[in-house]
Amino acid sequence: MSIYVDLATNKIVNEGDSYIGSDGTQYPPSFPKTEISGLIQVIESQPPVDESLVITGFYVDDSNHQVWQTRPMTSEELKDSRVSSLRMQIVELESSVTARRVRDALSADETIAAAGRAWIREVEAEIKQVRVDLASALV
Repeated sequence: MSIYVDLATNKIVNEGDSYIGSDGTQYPPSFPKTEISGLIQVIESQPPVDESLVITGFYVDDSNHQVWQTRPMTSEELKDSRVSSLRMQIVELESSVTARRVRDALSADETIAAAGRAWIREVEAEIKQVRVDLASALV
């Protein structure tokens, strides 16, 4: 989805938005923004992926490029992010173990079942370590 800038007001207009031009003309959401004089298409960029930054917004520079605004995470936000990540990791690991147990229980081949049980023990050990990491992150 493309983004446009109204040259008269400096406001952002999204591709699917309705729009009222500076002359009062009303354009429906489906009207192609490229055909509206006074709107310039923004050259979009990907937001930064640095997990220690919070995206606070963006602006459009003089050459119509999207420029992301960020700030460093506070120590509390970093902790919350780490805790959330660890909790998600536990859920994903537990989900994979449950699915594997069901498949192995249905398997008539003892070799496959034994390998499955060994894998489950490894994942359970990993879950235990992630829980330890989570407990220390909560302190």
